Amino acid sequence: MAGSEPGKYWDLIYKGDSIPTKTLLNPDPEYCIFLKKPNKIVHYQYEDPFKVIDRGCFTDVKFNPDTFAIKNDSIVNFLGDDYHIKLLTDDSMILKRCWTSGLHKGLCMFYMYKKSRIQDKKIFVCKY
Repeated sequence: MAGSEPGKYWDLIYKGDSIPTKTLLNPDPEYCIFLKKPNKIVHYQYEDPFKVIDRGCFTDVKFNPDTFAIKNDSIVNFLGDDYHIKLLTDDSMILKRCWTSGLHKGLCMFYMYKKSRIQDKKIFVCKY
């Protein structure tokens, strides 16, 4: 079970084009990430509140395995994209991503993660 590994699950509770407010937060997240040492990240989708599935099970996008890197103490990079750290505490993280090219050029999105209340999740492994 991945929950017993040294690391922390973070639930994505908000994704939008403005700073998150309490009225916008989703209490039932669809996605979570598992950050573990050294600089590894696993992307999951919830099947139910206790069970998560590798996000790659539902798409042709390669999510896992993945790594993250901290740049200049204010930027985290995963899946090849830079996210500016707007807030980071023991139980909350707000990231901002702005596109500088392509179809989304000039668009910025905010992502708010909360430390998952359930750190010991059942992992469902899909068959590729």
